[in-house]
Amino acid sequence: MSHSRVETYGVPDVPKGSLVRRQRHRLATAFFAILAVVISGLVFAGAEPAAAADGSKFDPGYIVSDENFYDGSAMDAAAVQQFLDSKNRCGSGSNCLAPYRQTTPSMPKDSYCAAMEGRPGESAASIIARVGAACNMSQKAILVLLEKEQSLVTSRSPSDWNWRAATGFSCPDNRPCDPAFAGFFYQVYYAARSFQAYKYNRAAFSWYKVNAWNNILWSEKAGCGTSRVFIRNLATLGLYFYTPYRPNAAALENLYGTGDSCSSYGNRNFWRLWTDWFGDPTVNSHSPIGVIKDMWATEDGIAFWGWALDPDVPTEPVQLRISVGGVVTFWSADAPYEQMATAAPGAGIHHGFGGTVAAPPGTQQEICVTMVNQAGGLDASLGCRTIDLPPRVSPRGELKELWASVDGVHMWGWTIDPDAVPNAVDLHIQVDSTWHVMRADAPYSLGPSLVEGAGPDHGFGGTLAVSPGVHRVCVTAINQNEGNNLPFGCRDVTVPSIADVSPKGEVKDVWGTAEGVSLWGWAADPDALDESVQVIVQVGSNWYAWQANQPNATVSAKVPGAGANHGWGGTIPVPPGEHWVCVYYTNINQGVDVNEDCRRVSVPVAVPQQQPLTKLMGAWQSAEGITLWGYAIDRDALNESAQVIVQVGSNWYAWTADAEYEPGRALYPGAGGNHGFVGSVPAPPGVHWVCAYSTNVAGDTSPDCVQVSVR
Repeated sequence: MSHSRVETYGVPDVPKGSLVRRQRHRLATAFFAILAVVISGLVFAGAEPAAAADGSKFDPGYIVSDENFYDGSAMDAAAVQQFLDSKNRCGSGSNCLAPYRQTTPSMPKDSYCAAMEGRPGESAASIIARVGAACNMSQKAILVLLEKEQSLVTSRSPSDWNWRAATGFSCPDNRPCDPAFAGFFYQVYYAARSFQAYKYNRAAFSWYKVNAWNNILWSEKAGCGTSRVFIRNLATLGLYFYTPYRPNAAALENLYGTGDSCSSYGNRNFWRLWTDWFGDPTVNSHSPIGVIKDMWATEDGIAFWGWALDPDVPTEPVQLRISVGGVVTFWSADAPYEQMATAAPGAGIHHGFGGTVAAPPGTQQEICVTMVNQAGGLDASLGCRTIDLPPRVSPRGELKELWASVDGVHMWGWTIDPDAVPNAVDLHIQVDSTWHVMRADAPYSLGPSLVEGAGPDHGFGGTLAVSPGVHRVCVTAINQNEGNNLPFGCRDVTVPSIADVSPKGEVKDVWGTAEGVSLWGWAADPDALDESVQVIVQVGSNWYAWQANQPNATVSAKVPGAGANHGWGGTIPVPPGEHWVCVYYTNINQGVDVNEDCRRVSVPVAVPQQQPLTKLMGAWQSAEGITLWGYAIDRDALNESAQVIVQVGSNWYAWTADAEYEPGRALYPGAGGNHGFVGSVPAPPGVHWVCAYSTNVAGDTSPDCVQVSVR
């Protein structure tokens, strides 16, 4: 259905890419003029700008931003009333908009607008403010719509028809207005509601598409034809549903007058009035802003660069959504762009972007770039452009891998020259100041699937003998016919020495004990960090193999990338005397085995273990059952407490002989006075055998037993 009888405006078809250039110019001007104000937290007011609108800045695909249009809180009733008073040329008559009042009906909530309660004697300003809030349409847009359709805001003497068709809602160009929607309130309400329907009911309103090319009439007059318009946002889409015409060049050149016989004015006037009254309708205080500084085609795709910034989060990078032929890619605008330091103080300089988006060579592609909003605004377009990509004639290829070892620098990959497919491509390789040549004539089975007509022999690979140290390696595939060389870039690689890749480690300690030789340390192989080094321990003429797989937290700090399980250690039984102990690390990959350390170790003669001295001094019936005491002294560990086993019948108890017992000092030289034991154990009535003895590695003592009667 068509709502407006007043035509929309547009501009003539423009050369390919002009949308990007025009948007860049407009945003650059606006950005450097106002960005510092936006970021400092100020919000643009609705005051009239000093300069009149300029028709050359009109963009038929982006008439008003979504943020500005769908803003139901743009103005309250007081602000609307103040604006109407400032534009009032009618006076105080009942047919004048500024003083106008009417009784308004209640409107139920539906899919597009919130519920509204009717009011007696409600002012036009209140109606505009409340309808805008209920239907989420900017009060500025409603004011512009009233003026665009019937000049109600500035008219000196509006007619009854002007009031009945205030917004032109349901007033087709070729039929009378529908009387069901007549009157100021219904006109304002249903016009605002219709813009929500255009936005959300895409099944009913489908003949125009957002983010797509559309054929838009120049005028309602037959024979004036159509033009292609890429509609970039929902608000502009709604304006074309409401007024389905685009102004031509004549209408834009005479922005405040008339054009030619095929001119239309509705959408032109909407944009012009908003610009004159409230400033640029496409500039948002919260949505991202940016510029594509340049864009060009390459054999690899479409290259472009520029900057983008979201005023709500000025220190965060903006994400770019890039569509090429329906394939979507995302970039982050986080590259340095020095001009931002002065254009956006406090935002930082990392708001630049640049690179190449892949696209099929030899084709024509449309690229659209959108800045993704992060906070209070909406996504903002940087425009669309049609690009002709050149055919692929320069070499294609990949340097799949480049690495270093003790043997030198290794690499492999593939390369094919599309306009010399039967020939093998030469690669020029620069290592520091030395040049090498490698030919891509090795088997690479994927070649036929990568370039049409190619065979399976376009791979390359090999090793360049290079001395140990840091080297810069640059690889370039050499073009043969038309096109350019293909640089694979430069990389810094470190060629290790034999010592660099051989096992590393430490023998932390070696000592002799009565059991033999004990030692521990760590070992890791720098080019096999996920594996355990085999540690060879030689004691005299005997050899022992251990694995360095025990926990050792210090290794990772000494060998970068190593984990915490590269420790080793243990005891090797050997007879008493002097012994040479040597430790070797077995190499895993490149490198050599390492003779880590040799030391002379003295193993002491083992002292025979002695049985403890144990005595059960007494046992008797008590309230707890049976109470007993005695002493136990371990003659091989005089400073420690011996363990005592107490047996009562078939029950066993483990005690520690650590109670005070001064006579113990006289029982064995060096013994202290805390080797006694005392305690009670439960026992039923009857006669019980009570025994006590000590445990020891040299042998347990014989039980010392007595009989105790429990009544």
